Amino acid sequence: MLLRTCCGCCSLRYGCFLVAMYTALTYTLQLVALLMYGFIEEYAESQIFYLFLSVPCAIGVAVSIVLFVGALKKKKNLLFPWLITFGVISIVLILALIGSLIAGSTQDNVEDNHVGSGFMRRPFIQTFNLLVHLYAFLVVFSHYFELRDENIF
Repeated sequence: MLLRTCCGCCSLRYGCFLVAMYTALTYTLQLVALLMYGFIEEYAESQIFYLFLSVPCAIGVAVSIVLFVGALKKKKNLLFPWLITFGVISIVLILALIGSLIAGSTQDNVEDNHVGSGFMRRPFIQTFNLLVHLYAFLVVFSHYFELRDENIF
């Protein structure tokens, strides 16, 4: 088991509830924003693009609900879809961060490379988002092994 508590103050089970609510809320907001912006766009090609972008958000909401139910019923098998999905999302976030750093370091315009510009904000926000995802993954992963050790199916 990697972690014994979530945030040092609550149980891993309660941490899974918090993670499920946080991820469901953030991905629901992203889904609503993408769908609203996609329907406002006047070009049909961009509507399909925004609809395509909304699929990972819908999957994130669905597996977050499954995570909540799994933590509620203490079923380790219901935690597994969230672990797989957010493991893949974490890999994508790492690749996006690397791509953002590469794109930012190859900019021709030197004026845009000062602190506070898009070059510094984007990787900082992406790094923060990645760290939150990785900690949430560790909480759920630790609770999964906690349930496995208790032989709860």
